[in-house]
Amino acid sequence: MKSIKRSPKLTSLLFLFLSLLSVLSACSPSKNSEASYGAIILYEDTRYRGHEALKISKENLTKIGEISKRVSADTSPTENLSSNALDEGTEVFQDDSGNLFVNYPGGDYQIFKKDNIPKN
Repeated sequence: MKSIKRSPKLTSLLFLFLSLLSVLSACSPSKNSEASYGAIILYEDTRYRGHEALKISKENLTKIGEISKRVSADTSPTENLSSNALDEGTEVFQDDSGNLFVNYPGGDYQIFKKDNIPKN
């Protein structure tokens, strides 16, 4: 039987390819993994999902309350003015369009828009 000679270049490329393949398969989402939620506020039985931070004037906002309960990040909030990302006592504001806002140090406000997915 004739022996096959492998070049060091080919062996290195094969190793690199297999390493990359294993990293990519480890990073791909699994159907069996637990659900993960983005930043959510539940307000009046409607879920609001966190989006970008904006510089806006507080005069255009009305305070509607404060976060009353923080749940774990992998949980969807179920109580009014609860959140899976914001601490208890965080002030929540609303604009004329119905979007919610949370103030951060430095004057930025994160916008939370109505989510089209019904709450659990």
